[in-house]
Amino acid sequence: MFEDKWIFVILIIALLFGASRLPMLGRNFGAGIKEFKKGLAESQRDDKSGAKAEQADKAEAAIDQPEAARPASGSSDENGAGA
Repeated sequence: MFEDKWIFVILIIALLFGASRLPMLGRNFGAGIKEFKKGLAESQRDDKSGAKAEQADKAEAAIDQPEAARPASGSSDENGAGA
């Protein structure tokens, strides 16, 4: 029964556009899908490179930060409950 619906849809499309224009519509549809996939892959690649650049900027900022401005690691002198 599912196949009957698709046959009906294809017949309606053929009547609307004509059989000579169907190959052109198929090519255009395929080109559109190809461009969409290309844009999606490019977007994902940009996201990954942007995240790497952001991590590099954070690492560089941490290196450039003076010793006094860095938070103390492992000591509880800030709370007043020292050694």
